[in-house]
Amino acid sequence: MMARVSQEIIERVRDASDILDVVSKYVDLKKRGQNYFGLCPFHNEKTPSFSVAPAKEIFHCFGCGTGGSTIDFIMEYEKIGFVEAVQRLGEQYGIEVQLTQAKGGKELFSNLYKLHEMAMTLYHKNLFSEKGKSVLSYLSDRGLEKEILEQFKIGLAHETWNELLTLAKKKKMSNETLEKTGLFLKTEKGTFDRFRNRIMFPIFNTAGRVIAFGGRALDPEDPAKYLNSPETPLYRKRDIFYGLHSARQPIREHGYAIFVEGYMDFLQLFQAGIQNVIALSGTALTERHALQIRKFTHRVVLAYDGDSAGIDASVRAGYLLLRFGIEPGIVQIPDGMDPDDWVRKSGADELKEAVDKAVPVLLFHIQTKDAKSLPSVQRSEFIKDVVSQISGVSDGIIRDDLLKSLAQEMRVEESDLLKNMNSQKQRNLKEPIPASSRESNEIPLTSKVQKAQVILV
Repeated sequence: MMARVSQEIIERVRDASDILDVVSKYVDLKKRGQNYFGLCPFHNEKTPSFSVAPAKEIFHCFGCGTGGSTIDFIMEYEKIGFVEAVQRLGEQYGIEVQLTQAKGGKELFSNLYKLHEMAMTLYHKNLFSEKGKSVLSYLSDRGLEKEILEQFKIGLAHETWNELLTLAKKKKMSNETLEKTGLFLKTEKGTFDRFRNRIMFPIFNTAGRVIAFGGRALDPEDPAKYLNSPETPLYRKRDIFYGLHSARQPIREHGYAIFVEGYMDFLQLFQAGIQNVIALSGTALTERHALQIRKFTHRVVLAYDGDSAGIDASVRAGYLLLRFGIEPGIVQIPDGMDPDDWVRKSGADELKEAVDKAVPVLLFHIQTKDAKSLPSVQRSEFIKDVVSQISGVSDGIIRDDLLKSLAQEMRVEESDLLKNMNSQKQRNLKEPIPASSRESNEIPLTSKVQKAQVILV
């Protein structure tokens, strides 16, 4: 049997690879309307007829008829087979492509997509039903208009145990699909809907297909205010930005992306006309996120919540972005507020002005920690911590600029910072590398409330 690539890996590569990013490495493209055009690499021509459509993630030549996805382009241009093309793209986007002798699994993935689409349709219909009026009113009071709720298919999961499960069984979805979709909880008592009594936010991949959900609790006593789908063959939270499928083109046009933390932040800004925005949707920024956004821009503005946790998270994210050659700026959100609150209270213009004045991460870090006024011992520890962050930046020019700025701001000798950095690197080389922790595939009940509720069924 021939070696194959699992359907899960194929889907991950398709989601990670951006058609404009891939093709522009081989073809000189110029923007015309929503698409990009250039001379076709597959036949001789003098007038550009080769088109790339970022919104559809496809290329097409109107001259010779060649077209398809990122994988098709690499296959045709490099004259290689499907598996090797997937491997090439996997290397480019940091995805390990392992070969297997197992059969594909296209039917499973097709059913996973179908079930997520069914769930989205059900939840969206619920929101605009008679039973959803109070929730719709709540969202309206939060400043969200019907158009934005329609565009992003915001929905409602009723307080029932098996509304979605009943629908899935009616559509004759297999047990394997139910188990791997992440939309159900399997316990000793039986199988139940994962999301109950929650506002539902569909999470889309870059192609615009729903692959997961985030749910906001309607019960104020629920300890899990937000609940996300677990990781599934379709969904890896470290790879996904909420809203990127709609924000890709605005990000390209503005030349930078705005990162916010939550679904409501994203919806409020997008509705206000700030559409180069994406959300982390309940997870910290990861290296995979940095690789993903680098396909679209090398500049990011972080607009995290204005509390201490948001400030610390934005600083960590800023240094991580620097390691990937992405220029980060940070917006100081008013204390105790989030971007959603700020836009509703003061309007979009005030936030836009703050975005234009975003502070570089190093300066923001120094200011928010009031580092210049720290006692000598704490000041030394702060500087060492920053040097440790800077040492992770591989680009020598960026790293040198950061060290120079740190020396000037903190009034220390640059040579002392270099010595400290070198000594840290020597210590790191001597330290043993810890064994990497394996990710669990177990899908647990997510809160004490859920566990108690299942016992009572």
